[in-house]
Amino acid sequence: MLPPSTSPEPSIPRIIWQTSRTRQLVEEALGCRDLWLERARGWAYRLMDDEEAREFTHDCYPGEVAATYDAFPLGVMRADFWRVLIVHHCGGLYADTDTVPLAPPSSWVRPDDGLLMAAENDVHLCNWTFAAEPAHPALGQLIELIVSRAAGGINQRYEHFVHHHSGTGHLHGRHPHMARAHVGSPPGPRGSVGCRRTAEGRPHPRCCSVQWRSCQTLLRLGFMA
Repeated sequence: MLPPSTSPEPSIPRIIWQTSRTRQLVEEALGCRDLWLERARGWAYRLMDDEEAREFTHDCYPGEVAATYDAFPLGVMRADFWRVLIVHHCGGLYADTDTVPLAPPSSWVRPDDGLLMAAENDVHLCNWTFAAEPAHPALGQLIELIVSRAAGGINQRYEHFVHHHSGTGHLHGRHPHMARAHVGSPPGPRGSVGCRRTAEGRPHPRCCSVQWRSCQTLLRLGFMA
């Protein structure tokens, strides 16, 4: 009989979450998904379409959270909110359908990580690829903040209303409920962990500067009451 494993159970479940308007992914997204599946062997993979995402939200976050989800006027805002909800509820790694991992997730998601994000710019953290343990308190506070901002009304005439209500406007290193527990590159090959791609297969120009484990730092975030 084999001895019991002494490897610690990882805090972040080995599951990849993605969402799309329908379950019929476009060709570009299929190619990106296949790279995730190839480079994340041993990880589960789940895709939710809009209908499934709404059903999940109403089942697991009834009340104000579900009402906020329904009140968002754009699908992209609901997708932004859903990714926080699904990772908060289930844990795992969320990735946009136009991202690819340039290194296996197991090489950069460590067993003791609680919340893992990368810098989008000098102020904000990106939400197009991130990972967390279930019920991480920083994500719980983020959900409360999203609901609170929406309760005050959504001014669609404001140029950055999407980022303000559901996007990266919530995620920054100076967030009162986030503290840098670790800054720097973990062991492993250099190169970005996740990178957006255009339909032509080139790195998305807006995202080249936020490639993980490259010139930018990798942020391992903890909760600060």
